[in-house]
Amino acid sequence: MAAAWGTVFATAAMSWARALSGRYDLSIDRMRDKISLPARFLRSASPPVPRSAFYAVDLIERIHADSEGDKTLRYVPTLRWRGDDGLPEEAGVFPQADKRHGENFCAWLRKVILADPSNPQRG
Repeated sequence: MAAAWGTVFATAAMSWARALSGRYDLSIDRMRDKISLPARFLRSASPPVPRSAFYAVDLIERIHADSEGDKTLRYVPTLRWRGDDGLPEEAGVFPQADKRHGENFCAWLRKVILADPSNPQRG
């Protein structure tokens, strides 16, 4: 029984440390005008991207299958930017189960990331 509780506490502690690390956060650095994208599962975080490189935020519908094979529709806010080599890149962030929530999050990302930095009205 002690081993089972030890496993539960160890797993909870690792999850808590992972959440606090910030590696899985979308970070908007207004001082440096850069965006840090969340790390992917078992991959390291990519270097920050200048906000000026972003050109679109789209909501992509994807079918998600769970461990039992049940399929649900997920709405993935997707950031699009030009990489250092000029080629288009994209990253989906924080999939949503509700389309309205996905649309609202995309609208907020557009306001914060794509807005003109000289405009004081941006989020």
